[in-house]
Amino acid sequence: MNLSKIVKNYSLVDIIDIEQQKDGQFVALQSSYENISHKDVNSASAKFLKAVLINALISYQLSGTGEDWWREFGIWISSDFDNIDIFSTKHWEEFLLSSQNNKRLVNIKLKRIQKISSFLDKIDSIGQLKYYYENMDVLNQDIAYYMNQKKTSKTVVFAVKMFGYAGRFVFQEMIYYPMSIGIPVDSRLLKIYSIEKSTKQPDLLEVNNFFDQLSKDSNIPPLHLDSLLWVEIWGKYIKNNI
Repeated sequence: MNLSKIVKNYSLVDIIDIEQQKDGQFVALQSSYENISHKDVNSASAKFLKAVLINALISYQLSGTGEDWWREFGIWISSDFDNIDIFSTKHWEEFLLSSQNNKRLVNIKLKRIQKISSFLDKIDSIGQLKYYYENMDVLNQDIAYYMNQKKTSKTVVFAVKMFGYAGRFVFQEMIYYPMSIGIPVDSRLLKIYSIEKSTKQPDLLEVNNFFDQLSKDSNIPPLHLDSLLWVEIWGKYIKNNI
């Protein structure tokens, strides 16, 4: 059975359940948010959402799984939430260097934190963050602008995805990802594409086009499709095709 037929077995409602019940990244974020100080709910929520965006933009070249990394982040941000300055590269440097899952390229990641901090520091209300949750395509554009990257860059779209995850329980409202935001292409998706197309040297543009078309055909926004592929389909698909 090819990938398109497999994906069509799932509705968007099914995928939301998979994300919130089975994705270790979502579970880690929700758990950490429940554990932070809520003396000032709006202030705490704004700080948390900004921290999630920052962390997503440095979540690459990991030395462990994404799930383990986000659990580690969740423990760190919630354990001393009031005293952590999320715009302090010193605080982030200490955390990264002592982490188990994200010790690589620390200096480069600190520069990325400085870039995105110049954007996030201008957001002074939870209302602005809710606007971005309700208009994630605008968030995608603004992150790309401040990071000086394409809107389709893997870490940029991944940051929107993780912000969207956090927005669900922070704002107690379910907003689906826009169809206009692409899927974060990683080695896993390259492997799936290589199997589907019987090629060993996939072209990145063709890979993006393939998953965009799969998203349109199944009427599943790319970032939700990413969750389905990663959490539910990946292991079974690879097992049946190797």
